[in-house]
Amino acid sequence: MRRIIRSTRRPPAATASARRRRRCSAACATWARAREELGLTSNLQLILGIGYEHSRIDMRQTAYTYPLGAGPTLAYIPALRDFDNVAPEASLVWQADPALKLHARIGTAYGIPQSGQLFVTTAGVAGNNTDLKTQTNLGVDLGAEVKLADTLTAELTGYHEWFRNEQVSQSAGVDLLSFTTNVPRSIHRGVEVAMRWTPLPAALPGGYVQANYSYNDQRYTRYVERLTSGAVSAAFDRADKRIPGVIPNFINARVGYDAPHGALAGLGGFAEVTYRSRYFIDNANLLSIPAYTLLNLNLHYDPPAGEGWWSRLSFYASVQNLTDKTYIGSASIISDSLDAAGRQNPARVLMNTTGALYAGQPRTVYVGLKGRF
Repeated sequence: MRRIIRSTRRPPAATASARRRRRCSAACATWARAREELGLTSNLQLILGIGYEHSRIDMRQTAYTYPLGAGPTLAYIPALRDFDNVAPEASLVWQADPALKLHARIGTAYGIPQSGQLFVTTAGVAGNNTDLKTQTNLGVDLGAEVKLADTLTAELTGYHEWFRNEQVSQSAGVDLLSFTTNVPRSIHRGVEVAMRWTPLPAALPGGYVQANYSYNDQRYTRYVERLTSGAVSAAFDRADKRIPGVIPNFINARVGYDAPHGALAGLGGFAEVTYRSRYFIDNANLLSIPAYTLLNLNLHYDPPAGEGWWSRLSFYASVQNLTDKTYIGSASIISDSLDAAGRQNPARVLMNTTGALYAGQPRTVYVGLKGRF
């Protein structure tokens, strides 16, 4: 199997003191995958898989600069990279009991740089970043699916991943471009829990309570970051610092009802609470985004099947952020900086970085219709 993607983009019209880029690219990949599922016993299954991929990125970037009162200048930057990656995996699935399923998995993965990451240097300017390496990881996860009763099911999974050369986007500073660099070593680990409960199956068969929780701990284990400000430069060990932009704790809980039969069959609704914990947005873990909790409501109607074209429609109305809470919906990763003495600036200085925060959605009402054809 082979795929080729080519794109060419013309430079826009020249304007005074403007800088434009043109990229001509050819990216191709050849890959092979194999998978085998073996039934060791009636209740035990072994799954094996392996994948191989050869990738080539061949790009040329031409940067156009149009200075005032002078002719345009061109900077030509070539990039030619070849990558060979192999990713094996194996897993076991054991139906230990009709109410208990266990699984274990070990697997590897990789991620090659994207074409746009090759043309911004660590100084935050246009240039060749072809030293960027393939990201690789080895992961292990263990889990169980349990049916505690006819009305209660639960799932639990724990995982641990070791990353090498993880590709991380960094800000080079004010008025500079973000660049991509490799972190020598980091770990990703966590736990995921989910449950669904039907508390009154006889009296209220359509009623349910469901919830899920995830804990995500991502940390650098070997990474020395160098910061530069003017003539001052210093290196900082980021080992055991949390990777910025990763939300450690996420909780979603929902109480709802869907009428299973009768005149109101297909009518349902739910109330939902979502919580996201505080997380850091810089490598030194000095500046964090506050936690927040949102309340959402939903009402929907899905006509029962077998009623012709009417059953292909779905109606809904929802209210997002019912309490109209003000919160930070997302944030860009920001770069730590130095003062005149070469020390890291504290959080009160980093807070002055502009363009990093994006407001969360205010109270919003949606009313809509969906159709299936």
